[in-house]
Amino acid sequence: AILKVKKLITWAKQNHAPQFGKILVTYFQVLGSFTMFTIEWPDIALTMIVRLKGLFKFEVLQMPGLSCVLQSYSSFTQALHLYTIGPLIFLALFLLPVAAAVLRGYYRHSRDGLEEGYRWRHTLDKFWTNMMFMLFLIYPVVSIATMRAFNCDANLGLLKDDYTMLCPPVSSYIFVYSAGFFLLYPIGIPFFMNASMVKMGMKQIVKDKIEKARFSAMLALFVKLACSV
Repeated sequence: AILKVKKLITWAKQNHAPQFGKILVTYFQVLGSFTMFTIEWPDIALTMIVRLKGLFKFEVLQMPGLSCVLQSYSSFTQALHLYTIGPLIFLALFLLPVAAAVLRGYYRHSRDGLEEGYRWRHTLDKFWTNMMFMLFLIYPVVSIATMRAFNCDANLGLLKDDYTMLCPPVSSYIFVYSAGFFLLYPIGIPFFMNASMVKMGMKQIVKDKIEKARFSAMLALFVKLACSV
């Protein structure tokens, strides 16, 4: 069974399955937003969109089964805390292997060919991969969660997501809390990703790949013309 799993992972990497998975998740995240439009969807299509919306946008409070387990977090304030603090807990868990590697002193061998150096680089690589993928997945739902406190019904002075709550004043805990996490998630995540890619020299990597692709295309054209003579 383990051998089959390894073969499956190898096949997925060779066929760029992670990249296709990201595209698929993004597609369903966009599809889930279509329910806000006043369109008479067929029952089957509407059911599919609603279910996929809860799954791929990670709105755990709307997922069948989990919504029953998390009934105690059904209030607006508790849901806000769940969506904003939950990702930080997962990020802290991702940091545990890195912290263990630091405690073992692997970081001292980051540039040599020893086993400790390989383990350090491998741990960092997995950390960045997992963290970036998680931020990519949670970005839509946490961004919406941080902005719900600002979505008020102007006529009634109540929150549109919870008509039992008054719109929070600017100086209130909910408003300040949401504003802080708005800076952290909707603004902070794109800024962090861009800064990380610049730091890692992603622009130069992309330029090198483009140059290699151009050279390969030119070489293929030359071979084709040369063979046709």
